[in-house]
Amino acid sequence: MSEVIQNTKVNVTDAEQISFETCRCESITAEAHIPQDFMRLKGMDNIVSELKLKLKELKAALHAEEHENVALNERANKVS
Repeated sequence: MSEVIQNTKVNVTDAEQISFETCRCESITAEAHIPQDFMRLKGMDNIVSELKLKLKELKAALHAEEHENVALNERANKVS
């Protein structure tokens, strides 16, 4: 779909000099489609971000469990 705009400017410097300037502009509007590859990559990026977050959570849980095991081993050594 296009839109045509035409402007005419009249210049009057004195009674004997009159000039006309005409400007014609045409704008073309087109729909922009996001490529499917980009959307697929964006989806993959979201999945990777979720996996990284889950990995951080699992590392924190593992670290807490290791810390608890060390504490239990120290108690067991003190008792025996």
